[in-house]
Amino acid sequence: MSHFVQGVVRATASYPLPVLRSYSYTSPMSMKRVDVRNLARCRPYLIWGISASLCLYTFLLQGYPSVMVNRLEGVYGIGVVRIGILTSSFFYTYIALQIPAGLLVDKYGPRKVLACGLSLCCAATWWFAVSHTFWEGQLSRMIMGLALSPSVISAFYLVANWVRKGLIFLFITLTECMLLMGGVFGQGGVAVGVRYFGWRGMLMLLVLIGVVMMVLTVLLIRDGETWEEKAEARRPLKSRLRNLWCALKAVLGNGRVWIGSLYGGFLFAVFPAFGALWGVSYFSALYGIGPVAAAAFTSTLFFGAGVGTLILGYLSTRLSYLGGVMIGAPIGACICMASILMFSGMFEGLMFITVGLLGMFCSAYLFCFSIAIGSVSKKNKGVATGFTNMISMIFGAPILQPLIGFLLTLQTRAGGIKETYTTQSYKFALCPLMLCFFGAFCLAFLFERGEVCTERST
Repeated sequence: MSHFVQGVVRATASYPLPVLRSYSYTSPMSMKRVDVRNLARCRPYLIWGISASLCLYTFLLQGYPSVMVNRLEGVYGIGVVRIGILTSSFFYTYIALQIPAGLLVDKYGPRKVLACGLSLCCAATWWFAVSHTFWEGQLSRMIMGLALSPSVISAFYLVANWVRKGLIFLFITLTECMLLMGGVFGQGGVAVGVRYFGWRGMLMLLVLIGVVMMVLTVLLIRDGETWEEKAEARRPLKSRLRNLWCALKAVLGNGRVWIGSLYGGFLFAVFPAFGALWGVSYFSALYGIGPVAAAAFTSTLFFGAGVGTLILGYLSTRLSYLGGVMIGAPIGACICMASILMFSGMFEGLMFITVGLLGMFCSAYLFCFSIAIGSVSKKNKGVATGFTNMISMIFGAPILQPLIGFLLTLQTRAGGIKETYTTQSYKFALCPLMLCFFGAFCLAFLFERGEVCTERST
């Protein structure tokens, strides 16, 4: 019997035993828990994506008149000076309300403020689309600026509340990249839309996009407030205004915030003044092309700036000091702008590269936000950000847009030409941009080594 058992053992030893697989039961509740956990991981990026898209939409509305200059002149019966005033009227309320918008965001949260602002913006855009007089266009543009004034502040607020600390500067650069992409679509995309739908039809399409963004804001954005922020929001308005005044005095008395804001304003001026308005007319006169083709050049300016913000975001994770970039950026911007204005016979492909490099160098205006945040206490960062954004926007839109139109008018009268602007006229009128770059270059030397650092060094 034992020999029989031993034989069976030897015979079966050469055959592998079947693998017994263990099966586990996953209840629907646990699957739901996993799905909720995955959704929680994706929520910060979803909220950031919506808020950054609102910044893109804001920049798109800022610059759309540049591809409608001839049509708006015909409808309203105005000249280039009033076109500059019409375009910059968006920024009068947008800039003036940066600090009050920050107060509203702190009080009621980004979700409510953005939803109300988008609804008002859609109504103002519709009004502009059906307007027939200059005062209607100007007033509707001012309402758009008022309604969208909290967009960038809300985006930074949501980044600070939802993104982990080590990635905040990176997501700020990504947000600015999305904002500048609005210049790309606002120039090229809107120009194509105006060709096929007319300028009024294109504005109605922008109204529809605004409605969609408002619905997404209400359904998906959450404020993500900490308990300290909720407690602060429940404080009486008088007490909050007193704290705001104290914070504003602290920011206004900080010299580094002023210098950083002016540095950013000098570099950022090229985007609203040249990219968002007069660049299309300049390239049309330079190459004898239509507004759609000319808008491709100015779109390259914003595309280059978007690439520049991504490069700055990458460098912020690798380097602890970016002061050399802060000094070199105005030099590169000045060289590129001089090339664009001086070399009229430049090959179009080379001009695209030069305009893109100009945008890339000017993207260094982002340093003004990191300088402002690093120069004040934690409780004053919101006010410092709003103040910096306000100062950085002043030069390009409210000042340079009408100033360039006025200089064009002077040059035209001197040449005895009526309603025709030559390349030489634009070269003369765009010279103030060179002075802005020189001012940024001088301001860059006022910072010490420890004042232009990234989060990698902290």
